[in-house]
Amino acid sequence: MKLPPLRLIIVFGILHLSLSQSRHADLLGLLAPLFLARPLAEQFAKLGCRAQRRALNTWMPAAAVAMLVAITGVAATRAITPATNITPARALASIDKNSRILNAYDFGGYLDFVGIPAFIDGRAELYGMKFIMRHSRALDLQNLPIFWRCWTNTSSAPRC
Repeated sequence: MKLPPLRLIIVFGILHLSLSQSRHADLLGLLAPLFLARPLAEQFAKLGCRAQRRALNTWMPAAAVAMLVAITGVAATRAITPATNITPARALASIDKNSRILNAYDFGGYLDFVGIPAFIDGRAELYGMKFIMRHSRALDLQNLPIFWRCWTNTSSAPRC
């Protein structure tokens, strides 16, 4: 099987991205079939395997649908929760749920997930760089008055 050079370069580039950074893995699954479909379909058509294609055309879609239904059924029965080794689950079990929490930036998403109002979460564009830098200096205890003002602020939308 042969691929045009430009498509081959693009597919290998996407493969490199997905192997080097996991956030690009979806790109490989989405874009590689788009770049490979036409050249491979043209080559399969030239092979003249019409009888085999007819046989594949009858049972292949049914098998794909059955596999998707089975995978979806298995995935739907599983509880989707973050791993306990990367969450503060044990720490949250020991506190009162109504208390205010001055949390680190990384744990804000988890606090939102379990229903506890977070002081700051992963939506940096909502807070702004100035607030995030002050929050970081307060938690690093580089500026104790800012830390105390953040901790004692009782408003519903804490801004220190």
